Amino acid sequence: MKTATALDVILVRDPGDYGFFGHYIYTGIPDNDPTKLPKGIMYDGKAYGLSSHNTDTGSAAYASGIQIGTPA
Repeated sequence: MKTATALDVILVRDPGDYGFFGHYIYTGIPDNDPTKLPKGIMYDGKAYGLSSHNTDTGSAAYASGIQIGTPA
């Protein structure tokens, strides 16, 4: 199983809008390699889970309504 390496800085391209899974933000994909994307990020005091990515455009979407982990 491959794991993504957490990055120190993720550049948020667009603060996004609200959609099906809550509030979305859009980021770039480091080296256009989706395995380097973290499964979740903190932005403006909220946790966002990885929703989707597109290597053709080099962008990834994170949504506030996507769980990052499982509840204990």
